[in-house]
Amino acid sequence: MNILIIRPNLIGGAGEYVLRLSQGLIERGHKVVIGTGPGPWRSSATAVSKYYDHLDFSPRLTWRGLRMPNLPGFVVSTFRLAEIVRQEKIDLINSHHRFAALVGNIAARRYGIPILNTMHEFMGDYKLMTNLSFGHSVIVPSAIVKDRVIAKYA
Repeated sequence: MNILIIRPNLIGGAGEYVLRLSQGLIERGHKVVIGTGPGPWRSSATAVSKYYDHLDFSPRLTWRGLRMPNLPGFVVSTFRLAEIVRQEKIDLINSHHRFAALVGNIAARRYGIPILNTMHEFMGDYKLMTNLSFGHSVIVPSAIVKDRVIAKYA
């Protein structure tokens, strides 16, 4: 199976999780592609799998002190992600961030493939974006996160 894992960056616990997950999937015979934004994690990612670092999964832009939705990043990353899905013959997208999942949902629908969302934390804000980002299935790391997600979004 060809799996595309997407996340804005590969820092912290979620970044470490993505790298370990990728290694485990590769050891089980899957092809793994990581899609993320630019940053210092290139060597870590390329040591594990094929890696694309030109995706802008930042949900907000700051311009002249104002924070606004990152519509340019959303549009450009949607097209770039769809191209990666086509080029790499991806069978499954696994997102690890709400905004990346929103972009991933569009590519998944375009090519008729499933998207699996991993929610590493509970975010009670932006309910509409969270609901739109839910894919075919959602994975959570703990029972407490599961209970809060179900209470807020089910």
